[in-house]
Amino acid sequence: LNPLAAQAAAHQAAGTSGSNTAAATFQAAAQSAGTAADASKRAQQAKSGTMQVMEVPVMRPDGDVELRDAGTSFVVPPCEACGGVLKPDVVFFGDGIPRPRAERALHLAQQCDLLLVVGSSLMVYSAYRLAEAAHKAGADLIALNVGPTRADKLLSHKVEVVAGEALMKLATHHQLLLPKV
Repeated sequence: LNPLAAQAAAHQAAGTSGSNTAAATFQAAAQSAGTAADASKRAQQAKSGTMQVMEVPVMRPDGDVELRDAGTSFVVPPCEACGGVLKPDVVFFGDGIPRPRAERALHLAQQCDLLLVVGSSLMVYSAYRLAEAAHKAGADLIALNVGPTRADKLLSHKVEVVAGEALMKLATHHQLLLPKV
């Protein structure tokens, strides 16, 4: 559903010819739909009046979503031993990647035949450099992502798809299921 069709459907649903609020709201809802079929279904529901139009946050190509008041009541539990902040063993955006982990990832990227990028714009250099290293070593690069990536010029193939939907379809595809052991 393109933005002009979404805007027209919103105007029809609102019974107006220029309701900017209804158009913007419907366009955001249509864009947040996971697939074209979902967007089409929402458009039909809006036209028939069976869907309550609501404001939906905009999702950026890298998957970030702007949420109002998100986390305002969240409390991080303190460590019982020292009172410090508890953190899982992951690297958060803005944190540095531990050197041994970064070196191992780079080594693996330089040795692979294929690098599959799932749901990443590769805008952060620490991720992009892995794609670049794999490409320089002769690996094929495939991306499953919505929107542009920093490595678009390096990609062998790109599928414009919501990563979670694609992975769910792959995980449940009958020809890809592994036999029970």
